[in-house]
Amino acid sequence: MSILMREEYFQVRGRIINGLGKADEVSEEAKRLNVNRVVVVTEKAIQEAGVIENILKSLKNGNIEYIVYNGVHSDPSVKIMDEIARLVKESGAQGLIGVGGGSSLDATKGAAIVCTNGGSIRDYIGENKFKIAPLPLIAIPTTAGTGSEVTWHISVNDTERKLKVTVRSFLCVPEVAILDPNLMVTVPAKVAAFTGMDAFTHAFESYISTKGSWIMTETLALKAMELIAINLRVFVANRQNVEAGENMLIASMMGGMCLSHARTGIIHQMARPLGALFHVPHGLANSMLLPYAMEFSVFANPGKFANVARVMGIKVDGLSEMEAAKATIIAVKELCNDIGLPNKLRDVGVKEELLSQLAEDAMQGRDLFDNPRQGTVEDLIKIYRSAY
Repeated sequence: MSILMREEYFQVRGRIINGLGKADEVSEEAKRLNVNRVVVVTEKAIQEAGVIENILKSLKNGNIEYIVYNGVHSDPSVKIMDEIARLVKESGAQGLIGVGGGSSLDATKGAAIVCTNGGSIRDYIGENKFKIAPLPLIAIPTTAGTGSEVTWHISVNDTERKLKVTVRSFLCVPEVAILDPNLMVTVPAKVAAFTGMDAFTHAFESYISTKGSWIMTETLALKAMELIAINLRVFVANRQNVEAGENMLIASMMGGMCLSHARTGIIHQMARPLGALFHVPHGLANSMLLPYAMEFSVFANPGKFANVARVMGIKVDGLSEMEAAKATIIAVKELCNDIGLPNKLRDVGVKEELLSQLAEDAMQGRDLFDNPRQGTVEDLIKIYRSAY
């Protein structure tokens, strides 16, 4: 495509606040949004760990009325998002606060859409399917993975069809995102590991994407991968290391910005049915598929793979471009091994006889992916089998 015909854009929405203890100031952000009654959405385990105590204290001290909904679980369903929306309407709440990983934040974002547009979140599956801005929303991540606090996406588990589907719109981005590494000190090591690789996959797939990738997204993606390569091992080893936690949160957020503009490809498409059929956490599914999908795609754009090697700290002097590109795959495998992640689908309960169905579900009736190397159903079966 001629450079004169190419259209590139980067659109942001909302206020991003970063720093230790900033979640304790949430009442000030609620007042800024003219909200004095909220529903706080989280998971039961997060509430029981005491993660939201200071947030609730801030709301109380700021005279912000609140109700806590702690029924979110991994891969939030249509039912949960609609249920939260009903609670918001019944309580008269004027806004929502999502606290947790991608599941809690996505559930909150989905409910906020239903609150103002009516119906069910199922009505808005697809791209730009709703017109009215969601209810005001503050997103506070407790993991460094999805970047949901800044993404245009909401991942929805359509349990009736056993598919993970997406709601996508610029309006999905919360009004406020608060990045506070204090909230990540209790996250289990294994969760820190697979959410961190989720963030890496977001940045990597956005960087090599054939749709929407340009100098703005590429710069953010490379920096995100550099931060993760430096900090993920340290953070998994010690979640009390708030400097590493802060860097991981920033990298995750940058990856979320990237994937909102430069679309993810084969890895994410293949990860979704693993969550829908076998309840494999999304970040873990990404991490297990990542090196095998990289092996599939490396020949299509070795230059970009080699650039990833450089930001990961690999010494590429004296290597050919292809040698440097392949070294990236080795580095990713080593990173996953070092942080204790399984590398075979059989280890997380995936059934071999369903690999073909997984490939069909991953394609979702499409012919192509936004990926340097195009893949057929047969190619995806081979990748699944390599990862099995």
